[in-house]
Amino acid sequence: MSMHQGCDGGVLSLQNAAALVSNSAKDELAIVTAADRFVEPGIDRWNNSPTFALGDAGAAVVLNNSAGCPGYKLKVESICTRTAPVFEVLNRGTSNFSDYPLANGAPSREGADGAEEVIESVGGFDFMVKTGQSKIREVFQQALEEAGIDDADKQLDLIMLPRIGAGVLENSYMPIVEHLTSVKMTSGHARTGHLGCVDPLADLAEIFGGRLVNDGRYAALFGLGGWFTWTCAIVRGVSE
Repeated sequence: MSMHQGCDGGVLSLQNAAALVSNSAKDELAIVTAADRFVEPGIDRWNNSPTFALGDAGAAVVLNNSAGCPGYKLKVESICTRTAPVFEVLNRGTSNFSDYPLANGAPSREGADGAEEVIESVGGFDFMVKTGQSKIREVFQQALEEAGIDDADKQLDLIMLPRIGAGVLENSYMPIVEHLTSVKMTSGHARTGHLGCVDPLADLAEIFGGRLVNDGRYAALFGLGGWFTWTCAIVRGVSE
C-alpha cells in the first residue's frame, strides 16, 4: 500500500497499518516506511519556507500484534486528525494546478506567488493562527480520550512537537499545550529541520532509541501536514 499524503503521510500510514494489524485475528507484522528528499530544481530546502529548513530522511517502523514480543516496545494507543481544507491554497499561492512537475516554475516555494493576497483570501493571518490553535486543541484532546488518558499531567512522560521551526511552535502549539498540561515539550527541528513525512517516525525512533517513555507511561506526538492537517498520536511504553 502506498500513501501520497504530504507531510502527514508517515503518521497516516502508521494509523492504517496499526488498524490492519490490531484488527487481525492472527499474529501479524506490518512495516511502515517513509522518506523525503528535498533537492533542486524541485525544491530549495533553505528557502522553501520562511519558518524552517527542510531535511532529508528515511525511516521504518515495524508493527506487531503478538503479545509474545520481548523487550522494550511502544504501543500505538491512538492517532487522530483534524483538517481545514480551505488552507490548502497556502502551499501554492496563486499558482494554478499543473499538468506535470515544475510546470509552474522551479524551485517550489510555499505560497511563492501572492502570499499576502492568499492569506487574506482565507481569512487573514490571525484567523489562520486561531484556527490552527483550535485544531491542535481538538486533536490533542481527542487523542487523549481515545487512548484512555484522563490526567495528562500524571500519565504522559513527554510531548513531541512537529519539526517545523520555533516561531510556529511558540505561536501555535505551545500556548495551547501549556494550557492543557504541564508535561515537558520537545522538538527536533533545530537538529534536523522539517523532515516531511518522516517527522513522526523520526520522533518514534527517538523515543524508542532513548527509551524516553517509561513502562506504562505515554507520549504524545504532534504532526502538521501542508498547514491544513493536524495530527496527534499517543504511544505507550511497554517492557516485557
